[in-house]
Amino acid sequence: MKYAAALIEYLITGIISLIWIGLYSKQYVDISAENIKDYKEVIVICIFPIAYVFGIYVDVSSSYLLKRFNNIAEFISGRISCPRWLKWLFTLLVGTSKSEPYKRSAEILSYSPSDTIKTMEAYISRDRIARGMALNSFACGLISHLTLTGKTQHITVNLSVAVFILSIFAWFRLRRLSKAFKTQALIQLTKR
Repeated sequence: MKYAAALIEYLITGIISLIWIGLYSKQYVDISAENIKDYKEVIVICIFPIAYVFGIYVDVSSSYLLKRFNNIAEFISGRISCPRWLKWLFTLLVGTSKSEPYKRSAEILSYSPSDTIKTMEAYISRDRIARGMALNSFACGLISHLTLTGKTQHITVNLSVAVFILSIFAWFRLRRLSKAFKTQALIQLTKR
């Protein structure tokens, strides 16, 4: 089950990444309906493995970048003078970086019943998809800004920015839910 969930989440993230990759590639490769029709069998055979690999790359990249964002924000907030409530709000939204990222997950996976593990994997899967969507929408907005012109550029960039902001907030919320679930799961494990 967990491998099927990872396959699906990487495919979703990878297929979405193909939008901005295709938009960028369109400058150099003729991606017309006629060419797609001529090579549709090859495209269908290759699209899923390529999307899966890109999904893994986007997931790893988004995880890395968001972790660095947390570290930079913590560094800046420690160096500049800002109201205490603003630091509290930032910590509430972004959270704190993990010093041992897999410690709690490993404990839960080692000692929990399968239903708890499945629930935790569902939380983590949603977290990954939102994180990947944030990076994909950012990349789509950037590539749209660089490659498109006129009204299409304006609409695409604005839509990408809106989806990026929505994805970041969704990721913050889903990550906090994942952390809360892990905390509760560990509490229940220690009571046994």
